[in-house]
Amino acid sequence: MTIKVRINFMGQLKKKVGRSSLELEFKSGATVEDVLQHFSDVGASGSVVMLRNREVDSSDYLNHGDTLYLLEPIQGG
Repeated sequence: MTIKVRINFMGQLKKKVGRSSLELEFKSGATVEDVLQHFSDVGASGSVVMLRNREVDSSDYLNHGDTLYLLEPIQGG
């Protein structure tokens, strides 16, 4: 069984991916880490992830129809 998840990209990730959002299918039981690994080639592995209006851990499970927001961590000096 699969689940559909919408991913919204914010900031520089939107530029790196080339779009503001997309919908992907993952196996049931997928976690936030699975999404981060899917986008590791654009540097998403260190991203802040928001789900259900809160910051989530990479081990949190996803549900069909979830919408994730991926944001690069704020850096500065």
